[in-house]
Formats: sequence, C-alpha cells, structure tokens
Amino acid sequence: PITINRGFRTVLPVCLVSDHYPALSFQVRQFLKSRTTDVIAEPLVTDIFALDVMGELLATPLHFLNYLTLRALFAEKFMASNELAMLGYHLGHNLWGDDEYTMMTLADDFSVGVDIAMLARRTGVPGEPTPKGILTRLRNKPLGRLVEQIEASEDPQMADLGLTFLQLGSETVAALNEGLEVIALRAKQTRRTHDMSLHFDGPSGGITIHCGHDLSRGAAERLMAHCELKKYSLKADRWHGLLVDPVTGTIHVGVGSTAPWSHNPALDELAGQLPQTAPVPWREAFKTPPKVGRNDPCPCGSGRKFKACCRS
Repeated sequence: PITINRGFRTVLPVCLVSDHYPALSFQVRQFLKSRTTDVIAEPLVTDIFALDVMGELLATPLHFLNYLTLRALFAEKFMASNELAMLGYHLGHNLWGDDEYTMMTLADDFSVGVDIAMLARRTGVPGEPTPKGILTRLRNKPLGRLVEQIEASEDPQMADLGLTFLQLGSETVAALNEGLEVIALRAKQTRRTHDMSLHFDGPSGGITIHCGHDLSRGAAERLMAHCELKKYSLKADRWHGLLVDPVTGTIHVGVGSTAPWSHNPALDELAGQLPQTAPVPWREAFKTPPKVGRNDPCPCGSGRKFKACCRS
C-alpha cells in the first residue's frame, strides 16, 4: 500500500475540462471568484490540451511544480488571453512578478516559442525544440548540475531548495554559478573546505554551500551548525545547506531547517562570534586571484613550487 503524508504545506489545485478552450483561464478570472487559504493556493483552470503542452515542455516534476507555484503566487499579477501565452512568458522570462508593477498584460505572441517547440517535437518541423530561457540557462553550469541531482532526490526539503534555485533571477544565477566555480577551484588547490552563503529576499531564506574533500559525518555536522548560525543571525525562517564534492560536483549531504525563527540566548552568543563584515559584491568577492609567482605553491594543490610543477 502507498502511504501518503497528509501534512500538506501547500495545495495547488488544477481544474481541467476536456474541450479545447484556450480562453478558459481568462474567462474564469473575469466571471468567477476563487477562495484561497494559507494552504490551498489559487487554482489553475485550463483544458487538457494546455496541460499536455505543459507536460511536454516542463518535462521534470520540479519544473512543472515550479510553474504551478508561480502561476498561483502571481495569479493576480499577470493577465493573458490564453494559458499558452502565460506558459511562453514563463519559459522565456520566468513567471515572476516584480513589486514595481501592479499588473502585466501578456500579448498572444508570447506563445510563438511554445508553438514552434511543439511542432518541432511532435511533427519534426525544423525549429527550436526547447525555448531559450529557464529551461536552457542552467545547462552545463554548476548550478544546473546541482538542480539535476535535486530533481533525482526524494527528499522534500531538497525539492524546496530546487524550487528556490529555479526562481532566482538571472543576475543571481550568474553570480551563484561563478561562486560555485571559485570555491570548487580553491578547494582543489588548497585541499581544504571552502564555503559560500547567500541570503535570498523574501520567504526563501538562504543557502550555505560547503565544497571540500572532507565528506565525513563531521563535515556534515559542521555544515548543519553553520546553517543554523546563518539562519539565526539573519533571522530567516528557512535555510538550506549543501556539502559538495569539488571534483565531481556531487551533492553528498543536503540539510535544511524550516522552523520559524525564534530567540535563543545560546545561539545569540555563537552568532556574535561570526565575522561582522559588510556585504561584498559577488564579483568583488570572487575576483580572479593574482598571478602565481615562480616560487609560490602550485595552484594544482600538489604542495610543490609552481616553477617545479605545472609551470614546467
């Protein structure tokens, strides 16, 4: 028998009709009123043909769940005459509503990329089978490799982190990819663990990533302690942590804390020991290191001088 956990944190209703009805979601918005709760989100009302397109292009559960989540979160922020225009905008630009706009109206031509992709996939017509955007921006990138591993994980907390990664803006994604490359390089050069932490705006909290060759239980405990301190010091309700192998990029440990922030005198004292430094721009923090001198230790981590190792 299958045991289903009934402790749902979020319910995303999807209402379907069997007729081809492109304007259904628009008309539902105009003529019906939905009621939501802290758990039950805004419903998505569409037809089975639009669902088929979503399932074809949002091929992984994480991407599909991400679309449903953003569709419900910003249901009142975006308006489109049909669901495929909404999907097309999401694939190209991420369906995220900025606070500076009260409403955005999407033109029908946002669905052109979706039409081309479906024709290329289903009929073999020459065209781009995957619209450029959120489905392609992480390809062959460190963050993309982490997301692929998260998609294969059965841990609900990892899925939560995966959604956070998919919802990041392009500048944050670029900075995070650069940061992951730098700490992996430094870990390989020094044979020591290097880390980075990122605090997200809003309810997503933040993440701490440890990258090093020490993959023992002690390393996992240090990661968890680091996450607890960062979460407490920044008064975040959620925080995630990853322990990553610098050579293969494999996630060895994933931890997370979703307990609401509360005052803790013991953590107050520990958090006070964290370095109190001002935020540093990402590109300044991960700028290219100075040129290696002839007598400096070799960057490959061999322990030999550069002139007697890789330079020769």
